[in-house]
Amino acid sequence: MVTHPELTAALIDAATYEREDNKAQYIWDHVLAGFGVRLYPSGRKVWVAAWRTLGRKRIKVLGAVGSPMGIVEAREMARARISGNAAEAGTTVRELCEGWARVHSRKRMAGWREHQWVMYRFIVPALGDCRLDEVTLRRLLEQAVSTPADKRVVADTWRALLAFAAEGQSVGPTVVTRLHRHVLRYAEHDGGALHGAVLATRQRIIDAATQLLSERPMKAVTVSEVADAAGVSVGALYRQFADKPTLMLEVLDRFFGFVLLRFQSLGHGVAEDDALAQVSMLYQRLEFLLAHHLEHPGIFLTWYRHGYGIRPQIDARIDQFKRDLEEIMSAGLSASGTVTIPDPMMVASLLLGMGLQLLERVILDKRIDPQRGIEVTLQMVLGGLSAYAEGAPALPLALLRGR
Repeated sequence: MVTHPELTAALIDAATYEREDNKAQYIWDHVLAGFGVRLYPSGRKVWVAAWRTLGRKRIKVLGAVGSPMGIVEAREMARARISGNAAEAGTTVRELCEGWARVHSRKRMAGWREHQWVMYRFIVPALGDCRLDEVTLRRLLEQAVSTPADKRVVADTWRALLAFAAEGQSVGPTVVTRLHRHVLRYAEHDGGALHGAVLATRQRIIDAATQLLSERPMKAVTVSEVADAAGVSVGALYRQFADKPTLMLEVLDRFFGFVLLRFQSLGHGVAEDDALAQVSMLYQRLEFLLAHHLEHPGIFLTWYRHGYGIRPQIDARIDQFKRDLEEIMSAGLSASGTVTIPDPMMVASLLLGMGLQLLERVILDKRIDPQRGIEVTLQMVLGGLSAYAEGAPALPLALLRGR
């Protein structure tokens, strides 16, 4: 490798290939770092630009030396390429999240509320000021979350962010493709380093299926409808998912993961000796659970009414989701020293069962106003719990909502 104060046309014309191993020979410019010429044993010469991204050196061929690209044009092209990739590598996680939020909140695309909540609850506080070239999924999960369920949701949101970036909405493809590989090496079900565009297609299909399942149950949604909504061919969809139940399982897994993460987070910071706060926390959890399912009635009816019998894996995932909800609710019921629940797991199971059954009625009976239906459901489900709080035999819902 040779470095000169400044490359000139005369210097490049006089340069010859001198290596004996047939490997790359470069002449680098000292004035513009990363700009140079590559010489081949055949005598061919090409302009190149070099930079470092994610700890690796990248060299891009800009064109052949001579007509139509002279040294002035090649230098300007190299300057733009080097500075552009430096800016790309310097994009922060916070900037990527803000760009995603601007686009998706405006379009109201499927899953945007869930992803945005995860971004600003976990990803931005943990690594918001870090550059993208400093972040791997493993580092993000180690610093942002602790439980396996939380890690799955955060990883899913991170993949959605990178799929968005791969489409050119926030940063260019060089950094994003490398970041996708970090994600996919960690993700067990992906099994390899797919290109960013492939992962973006997969994410679009999941988002489209989520949107359609939010409106009507799985039995009423066809594969061709999902493909049309995602802007891909049916063949491209089947290259990502073996069949419709496999896609449904992916949608349910993402939906369940977010619900459990938010359900758990509503209990953070609740004092164990504050009976009113404990009952209020139960109210807030059930209110979120019912309201979130009401926003996605198709997904609720898909798993609650039509999910069983489609595939054993789906049955197992639904059962696990119910058990996880009951365990979180049971832990909240038994946490307080002043609110005495004889059998927390049984009470949690009955509360959730009653609430979900009433929610099904609210969704299916078009005569019922949804918001009023949720309020009445909460009154029926939680009305008796207030008797467990010392000195407060009947707590109004307005007070519980405000805690």
